[in-house]
Amino acid sequence: MSNQFFCTSCGDVGKPRVRNRGSSAVEIILWLCFIVPGFFYTVWRMGRKDRSCRTCNAVTVIPADSPMARHYMATPSPAVARTGFGAR
Repeated sequence: MSNQFFCTSCGDVGKPRVRNRGSSAVEIILWLCFIVPGFFYTVWRMGRKDRSCRTCNAVTVIPADSPMARHYMATPSPAVARTGFGAR
């Protein structure tokens, strides 16, 4: 499987940014004050990773080899044309 992804918001194709959901500050505060909620919050954060577009930070990225991405790439929308699809 390819590690290339297509952003349906801006039309960028490339490797997405992977990040944990939630806040590191909240996690630290929960660990310092309350051990049990801190543990559950950490488990939730580590289990939930989001892929986001490196260009526009949207979480609307899909695999570039999927049928929907191929359809988007074949018929550029006005939003894609405006951002310079494929320009990297």
